[in-house]
Amino acid sequence: MTTIWDLDPAGGGKPGRAALMAAQYHEMTEQEYADRLRALIRIVSASTLGLCSFAAGLLIGAFFLF
Repeated sequence: MTTIWDLDPAGGGKPGRAALMAAQYHEMTEQEYADRLRALIRIVSASTLGLCSFAAGLLIGAFFLF
């Protein structure tokens, strides 16, 4: 039985794009995991700092306007 993942749109005998992409999967090493986690933490902390600064600016602005 042929699944959609085995079909080649060009009609050749080689596997289709989905099969090639699935073949590129590899296990993440601890170093890669640590690097990605560190990048995620940096993004989250920068976003949180930006939101807190924006909220503080709104609060200060509300006291000056009213």
